[in-house]
Amino acid sequence: MTRVLVPLRLAVVRLRAHAGRSLLAALGIAVAAAVLAMTYVASVAVQDRAVARALGRLAPSDRAVQVSWSGVPAQSELSVPALDRAARSALAGVTRERPFRVAVFRQATWGGAYVSLGAVEGLGRWVALRTGRLPRPCTPSRCELLQIGGAPVAPALPYLHVVGTASLAAGAPLRDYFAAAGGKRPPVLLASGVDGFLHVPLPDAPLIARSYGWIVPLSPAAVHPWQLDSFQRRLDRAESRLEAATDLFALNGPAQTLAEVDATSRVAARRLLVVGGDVAALLLGFAVLAATRLRRDHAALGRRLVRLGARGGQRVLVSAVEVAVLAVAGTAAGWAAGAGAGALLARRLGAPGGPAVSHSAFTANGLWLATALAAVTAVVVLVTLLGRGVAVAGLRVTVADVAALGALAAILLSLARGKADATALAAGGGTGALLLLLPGLAIVVLAVLAARLLAPALRLLERAARSGPVAARVALLSLARSPGQATLSAVFFVVAVSVAVFAISYRATLLAGERQQAAYAVPADLVLTEDLGKLVTLQQAAPPRVAARLGRATPVLRDSGFTNGSAGRDFTLLALPSQALARIHGWRSDFSTQRPASLARAIRPSGSTRLPGIDLPADARELALPVTIRGDGVGLSLTVLNPRGDFTSLLLGEHGRGTHLLHRAIPPASRGGRVVAVRVTLPLLAAFAANHRESGTALSVSDNSRGSLVLGRIRADGRELAGWPGWIGTHGLRRLAPGGARLSYLVNRAADSVFRPYEPLEGTAIPVVATPALAAQAGADGYLPLHVDETTVLAQVVGVARRIPSVDGDAVVADLGAWQAGLTAAAPGLGTPTEWWIDPARPGAAALAARPPFSSLAVSSQRATYETLRSDPLARGTLDVLLVAAAVGLALAVLGVLLAVVGDLRDESGELYDLEAQGASPAEVRRHLLLRAASVAWMGGAGGVAAGAVVGALVVSVVTVTAGATAPLPPLAHVADWPLVLAALAALGAVSGLAAFAAAHGAFAVAGRRRFSEGLE
Repeated sequence: MTRVLVPLRLAVVRLRAHAGRSLLAALGIAVAAAVLAMTYVASVAVQDRAVARALGRLAPSDRAVQVSWSGVPAQSELSVPALDRAARSALAGVTRERPFRVAVFRQATWGGAYVSLGAVEGLGRWVALRTGRLPRPCTPSRCELLQIGGAPVAPALPYLHVVGTASLAAGAPLRDYFAAAGGKRPPVLLASGVDGFLHVPLPDAPLIARSYGWIVPLSPAAVHPWQLDSFQRRLDRAESRLEAATDLFALNGPAQTLAEVDATSRVAARRLLVVGGDVAALLLGFAVLAATRLRRDHAALGRRLVRLGARGGQRVLVSAVEVAVLAVAGTAAGWAAGAGAGALLARRLGAPGGPAVSHSAFTANGLWLATALAAVTAVVVLVTLLGRGVAVAGLRVTVADVAALGALAAILLSLARGKADATALAAGGGTGALLLLLPGLAIVVLAVLAARLLAPALRLLERAARSGPVAARVALLSLARSPGQATLSAVFFVVAVSVAVFAISYRATLLAGERQQAAYAVPADLVLTEDLGKLVTLQQAAPPRVAARLGRATPVLRDSGFTNGSAGRDFTLLALPSQALARIHGWRSDFSTQRPASLARAIRPSGSTRLPGIDLPADARELALPVTIRGDGVGLSLTVLNPRGDFTSLLLGEHGRGTHLLHRAIPPASRGGRVVAVRVTLPLLAAFAANHRESGTALSVSDNSRGSLVLGRIRADGRELAGWPGWIGTHGLRRLAPGGARLSYLVNRAADSVFRPYEPLEGTAIPVVATPALAAQAGADGYLPLHVDETTVLAQVVGVARRIPSVDGDAVVADLGAWQAGLTAAAPGLGTPTEWWIDPARPGAAALAARPPFSSLAVSSQRATYETLRSDPLARGTLDVLLVAAAVGLALAVLGVLLAVVGDLRDESGELYDLEAQGASPAEVRRHLLLRAASVAWMGGAGGVAAGAVVGALVVSVVTVTAGATAPLPPLAHVADWPLVLAALAALGAVSGLAAFAAAHGAFAVAGRRRFSEGLE
């Protein structure tokens, strides 16, 4: 016991004797430990917010945990009370919340009323009353009902009474039982309470199929990330118990959604290892700096202990106890402070602070991490105090050199394994973690490299300053002659500043990535597209004049296609007016070597793209077409380009031999349009018969119609329109006379036979911009056949872009007019724009787009997309932690300057005494001390800026994950944010300068010359 207590007492005495440097060393360790603890808590907090947000986005029915049973009571082996006991028992193992019951008879006729009839426990909680009152609980003689949706009904049964109308409340988890009434669905009649409802004497009730439900609503904050595994296990056990009771039970819960968000949130949590690696490197650097400032005192103590007869083990024990006290005290204080800061950050993110801390920093894993942190710090400090370099081939190899070589090997290994994308991080394993530790490893390598370069740099600076002021020459000369401590101080400054610069630049990169993602996904302020659930086309809801109410409206055709060949690829087609390409949002300079304006000029067609044809008067209501047919029967139709930009096919019917005057009403949308094609087809019955014969044999059945026809001029409301000059026949249609409309025809199922005008761009390739993989498939002349909408269009690649906004994967961009002309030449009636890209003319355009007629379309807002990305809890947590890491790097840099000044006052006391002995005043000595510190800080800061920029670029290129822990589209581009970096460095210089001046001034004011003379003893 004495062998332990004596070194402990001696270590405590030494720490008290050097309280200033000991306190600074412990403070630095505490700050780094606090950041690691806060990062650990933040990782759990962002996971918690991600889970809550995912649950909040679900519909109430999808978020609830519910047991359902469907069947006929007369066929069930279990009674209703037995079913109720089994369901409640199973749910009790999942959640402590009490379920409410639901019963429903779906879509049946009761007393002449065709309704869905059901009951809900606590009905008033789940409905919004409109008229009447809430029903009282059912009895066998009187069951009061509330009607949801539909026209008023009154079942002609004496015990059923409708007493009010209502709608389902917004948060009612009843969608699976009572879908919103309307359309073809019957109204819903609901009773209050299930038990009384089941005793109502409904006709043939035991023989009627019905559904029972037991529902436990879940709030968004009901499940936390640390409960996900146990929650899933409880769901699995409950499902097994229900299946054991009867196979008619079903259990539903948000398990799949929770599993998906758990994977994403784990990516975000693991990505915080980026910050953890930085702070670990920062902590080790500060530990080494603190140890070197204690080395002189440690050496003096060793000599005293040797004189007193202490053995080597005892001397090491004294040092180990001293270092352990520093490391444990600093880590414990920092871990506790970091947990508190993490709780505040968790509350800022909307997560519960206490539970986040208790499930992170103060778990077994968290305490083991804190213990390991203290142990590693203590070992590093002790090795620095006791370690000696090893000479190899004339070079002295230190522990730091060995650590740097190991870090470099780890970097090369991690880079060889590939990138840390969202998939790799979600899967876990060593590759993702190693890649995330890249910043810390790179900082270690760069710091040791800076240490090797600093001594020659100091000598060069000293030579360059020989013609400068005396004070500067003396300060640089003293550093050049004894660079040991200065090198370590500068190296720590490199580490601290590089961490701050990296955190600032990486945060700026993620912030810029959010803006770029929003602009890339929505390449205009507003994008209007067809809502497939409402079956309203873009042109029906928002023709050009209507779309112009929102601002400048650009029509865009989006389609899919493919290329043939062994290297055939699928692609997305974007066709838009060529001039619009120059103002597309989301474009970055690294997408193409050409600017958007240059690409726009390249795809601009050389001639007119206006589709020729026969114009219909805007006031015409009916058209007539004289036709003479000599041969087999055919079907005829006109393709009309509507004024709103889409096409209408006007069917003229199927006709045989003879002369006919075909009449057709002109739809309102086609009035004022242009007839761009006449389509001649095989009659429907002939095509059906051929298909039927072909299905019964392995041979191909050939069927066609042959003959000739003469088209007269189209008449609109009796007015004769333009004739057919310049029109040509395709795929079996051939003009028999140059100037007339007499055609021979051979039509079948294999080809689209069309009579159309000669297009201005007939026979020319459409200029397009393509992604590199598609451009590589083009021939030497750039020609590339594109297959879109079952047609083939010849394109010529005139520009290459690696990425096209709004497209994930290969893409082709063409001028809209040129593409429509090319499609019309191949298959008239195709090429209708599918999107409006809107640049609003007024601030309220987004609100206007949410109202009719635009509400029947899907409206995407770039601003709303950006706000969604910004508010993501995973993104907010990551950005906040990076901001704290930058602040900690700068704060530790200030502590490093203070430690350097305080250490120089002690370690360089002999040199300072010599200066005073040679006539230097205390002010001059103080200036000398501050110039030394400033020179070291300036060199270390410059190295830190360079190292931070290198590490930032490296991490952005390797860790391909957005702020919200998803795959970035477009890929992240490194943003240094130099204005903020320079502002932070200016603040660092001002604060550290004031701190150094205060430390030096206080030391001189208190001690005076006697301090330095005592230091020589």
